[in-house]
Amino acid sequence: MKTYVISLERSRERRKYIIDHCKSLNIDYQIIDAIDGNLLTQQDLENICDIETVTKFRYWLTNGAIGCALSHLKAYQKTQLMTYPQK
Repeated sequence: MKTYVISLERSRERRKYIIDHCKSLNIDYQIIDAIDGNLLTQQDLENICDIETVTKFRYWLTNGAIGCALSHLKAYQKTQLMTYPQK
């Protein structure tokens, strides 16, 4: 079974660590580049979010939290595109 690893491109040391760890355990893995919330613009947020809700709950709907949610959505969508052999 493939393991999907969500990882920020800018977190090079963390990514290297998890790659080395997966290899040492002989884990079949695939890196999925995370959405970096720090790079989301106001326009991005308006295009992909309910901006009223984001504004209302900004104390916990931070750009980082939104990037995290989008990253998990991206991983989910990626897994849905994969076909797995039947047992």
